[in-house]
Amino acid sequence: MPPVTVTVYSDEALTQELGSVTAAPDGSFTAIDISTDTNAEVWVTATDAAGNESPATSKLNDILGPSAITSIVGLLIKMVTIP
Repeated sequence: MPPVTVTVYSDEALTQELGSVTAAPDGSFTAIDISTDTNAEVWVTATDAAGNESPATSKLNDILGPSAITSIVGLLIKMVTIP
């Protein structure tokens, strides 16, 4: 597979690039660090060596993470598995 560049954007118009990386010959690629991005949605494209860019695909960016446990009872309930 020829080189493909995967690019992540913070806007649907694809004007605010967050980062990009070149995919390996098998199509895999390393994660693009967008940890400082506060957008709940990002857009991803792939561009081949000839400059042909794929249509953008939107993905949700989990900016909230899991909620905190507010009591020991809540922690115990989450730890216990009831058959």
